[in-house]
Amino acid sequence: MAVIQTVLGPVSPNDLGVTMMHEHVVAHFNERLKALEFDYAIRELKKARMWGCRTIEVGPPRMFLQANGRGNIPVLQEVARRAGVDMLCCTGYYQIHPEIKDKGTEAIADEMVTEIIDGIDGTTVRAGLIKVSANHVPLEPSEEKIFTAAAKAQSQTGVPICCHSIPMLEEAGLDRKTIDVFLIENPREILTPFKP
Repeated sequence: MAVIQTVLGPVSPNDLGVTMMHEHVVAHFNERLKALEFDYAIRELKKARMWGCRTIEVGPPRMFLQANGRGNIPVLQEVARRAGVDMLCCTGYYQIHPEIKDKGTEAIADEMVTEIIDGIDGTTVRAGLIKVSANHVPLEPSEEKIFTAAAKAQSQTGVPICCHSIPMLEEAGLDRKTIDVFLIENPREILTPFKP
């Protein structure tokens, strides 16, 4: 049976329950506001649990958090434990970092695969999703590179992709059945007939 990787360890898909996608929990964790942010996240997630939510997908991915201060994985684990709501973490890119221009598609895909198989940011928490985002239609070269890398990582691991749009993914090996599209910038991409 397949398992889903969460901040508290692997769980059966049947145990995820009601799952909210694309949520932000202490995404811009600030040392000065640590206690306030931490308590607020726990309080709000306890409310969500009372309404039936059992799991949330945490965005943005670690590669965005890295630019805003590392070390959020242990914070997410503690919030999940105290709120009673599990969390799925992502690998991928939410924003295009300058170093992307110097990295090849294979290197980016390898980073994603490592976070899926070995863990995120030196922890044992493994990414349960790949998340990528783009701000341009058509995609700019750096965006095209991360979408292609995401599709390669997905084809190697089977982990679903969450994204705002789906250009380039089929050509790079995407299994369209394992994609969650949100905040759609170009609805025509979704309405394009699927080519098996």
